[in-house]
Amino acid sequence: MASLTALKYAVLAVAYAFLYLTARRVLTEPRLPGLAAFSLLLLLPIGWFVHDDLTQSVAVLAAAAATVHALIRLEAAPTPGRYAGLGVALALGTLSKLTYLVFGAALALAALTIAPYRRRLLDPRAIVTVLVAVALLLPYGLWLATHQDDLLRFAQQVSPGATRSFAAGVLEGLGAVLRTLAYYAAPLALCFLFLFPEVYRARPAGTRPAAPAGLLVERTLVAGLGLLVGGALLNVLGQLKFRWAIPLFFLLPLYACVRLDRLGIDAARRRRLRAYAGLLVLTEALMVLGIVLQIHAGARVGLPARLNTPYDGVGGAAAAAGFRRGTIVAGPGPLGGNLRLAFPDSRVASLEAPEYLPPLAAGDEGACLLVWDRASGGAIPDDLGTWMRVRLDVAGPGAPPVETVTIPYRHSPGLEYRAFFVHLPQGAGRCR
Repeated sequence: MASLTALKYAVLAVAYAFLYLTARRVLTEPRLPGLAAFSLLLLLPIGWFVHDDLTQSVAVLAAAAATVHALIRLEAAPTPGRYAGLGVALALGTLSKLTYLVFGAALALAALTIAPYRRRLLDPRAIVTVLVAVALLLPYGLWLATHQDDLLRFAQQVSPGATRSFAAGVLEGLGAVLRTLAYYAAPLALCFLFLFPEVYRARPAGTRPAAPAGLLVERTLVAGLGLLVGGALLNVLGQLKFRWAIPLFFLLPLYACVRLDRLGIDAARRRRLRAYAGLLVLTEALMVLGIVLQIHAGARVGLPARLNTPYDGVGGAAAAAGFRRGTIVAGPGPLGGNLRLAFPDSRVASLEAPEYLPPLAAGDEGACLLVWDRASGGAIPDDLGTWMRVRLDVAGPGAPPVETVTIPYRHSPGLEYRAFFVHLPQGAGRCR
């Protein structure tokens, strides 16, 4: 578990590093690049939720930051190696999370509107980018071609409900876009409104002209918002989870610093930059304090931290019931991943990623374990039962009873975590 956590924070550090390196190429004031990078702390999914959630989102954040950096370096010196580097970044972003494609499309649209970047993208050497990206994505593309039903399920998850009217779907989509934008932008926007209100005014005469790299950042955000709003107006966007927007809205701090950089940094703004740096330090300190308080004092307000969830107790209960190895099918959430740690010789499938079913090697067959942590009236949840029938040919395990595990949360003994499981010692269908 510790190694996985270290890996996540290493990837997060890569994201910060690429944003810093990009800011150094975009901004002229030497004090701003570090502040632009650490301003990611003001984006709630990155500053707060990354500590007890988010895995793919951290990877796609790093890939998106690397893509912007690769494109800006390519504009400065269009070598074959840099074209290949852009292809690698595009492939890694797509493999990290499909929501990267919205960011990639927005970045491409923005680049095509700026002459220096348009020349690079339309240069014949751009075929190197395409070939590298295709080569890296080909195995995934072949797999996806055989799992079109999974892609369809994802599209149904994002799209508006079928029972809603077209107008209701449009309003639902627009509301999702506005909520997500406010969720990301509000803390940063309030800080700049208090310390640098001039960035919200029309640029006065004598302001530095926008550099191509600054325009790229600005227009990528505009293009991304345009794509999201367009999806809402076409009634194809009904749901937009906040974490899906990370590869687009991570550019907000850099864009805010671009606007400030164009105004120039005089003595008064330098003093306010020091205040802003102190505010970032205070923000991180408060977040660390908040996480510690949530872990050790969450029980007092009935909100146990997710980090306190005793998932290992579920593994112990399953082992006590006789499960040793085989196939584990878990409901949505992190329960399946935690059981993977408890039973490293078992394959684990989770409704958190219903499209993925690990292969079962010959000789690895064992028992079948269904596990979930949502109340279901003592029965297997419908979505879990349906997935078992469709993907593992399990008609419906009826004989073994549903067993319940009740364990106190760590540091919160007054609150209990409850999970449920069905153990089939002989397996069922292809769940073995």
